[in-house]
Amino acid sequence: MLHLISGLYSEWTRKIPFNVLILGPEGAGKSCLIEAIKTTHGNRPGLPADKVKPTIGQNIFELPLTGNLLRLWDLGGSEDMQKLWQKYYKESHALLWVVDARWWDDVEVSSEEPSDSMPNPNPVPAANALRAQAAMSWDLLAAIMQDRHMSTVPFLIVLNKTDQLTGVDGQTRSRYKTEQISELEDTARLWWGSRLASVISRSATKASKTETPAPSAFESAAVTPSSERPGSSSSDDPVDTIWDVLGTSAVDLTGVRDMVHFLELLAEQRKA
Repeated sequence: MLHLISGLYSEWTRKIPFNVLILGPEGAGKSCLIEAIKTTHGNRPGLPADKVKPTIGQNIFELPLTGNLLRLWDLGGSEDMQKLWQKYYKESHALLWVVDARWWDDVEVSSEEPSDSMPNPNPVPAANALRAQAAMSWDLLAAIMQDRHMSTVPFLIVLNKTDQLTGVDGQTRSRYKTEQISELEDTARLWWGSRLASVISRSATKASKTETPAPSAFESAAVTPSSERPGSSSSDDPVDTIWDVLGTSAVDLTGVRDMVHFLELLAEQRKA
């Protein structure tokens, strides 16, 4: 009898995992963020960022929270590993798209057409490299979101390594001020939003030429207005789905708790 009661109690209190896929270009700091989460939410500190080795294959970490269980799947970002990402799409409930915040530092965003231009009219090779990295990260994410299993999955674009952002004098700031990170998030939000909106526009045009309109790659069954979205500060979101941008650092732990809170809110929404 006691065994039966114990079994029933275990079933009643069992937490259904909320699967979070952590993807991004190689070297963006995905594994470091896992260790940062262990530090902020685990029973013991995670490894410091300078001790974390690049992920070869996958790194799985389960984070029990009140009423929820986050299962984090960290996959390597090398070209070889990118070919295996799609094997995890079907079981994923949310996506953390991790990129290097420095790729959007001082990026100029046009309000009319998507632009990868930098404010310097004669960009130096370093600026060109940043622009190329940003464009590459968009190409990868666009391909992911066009997969049928990922088309409605909510996602958070994580601007990692904010501790390494540079100032106008070219010197690395020891601590990026909160308002400066917020400005960077706004810039990146416009940059990503314009591109996501352009994909929707192309999808709508293509669908209008068919007898049965296909849903947009970014349509969501449960739409959250940007003003109500976890962590969002934008009110003019061109993309009708759950997504946002957040600056983080695995070194000084900036934004790590907010990132977990975002996922926790998504997990709660999924249960509702």
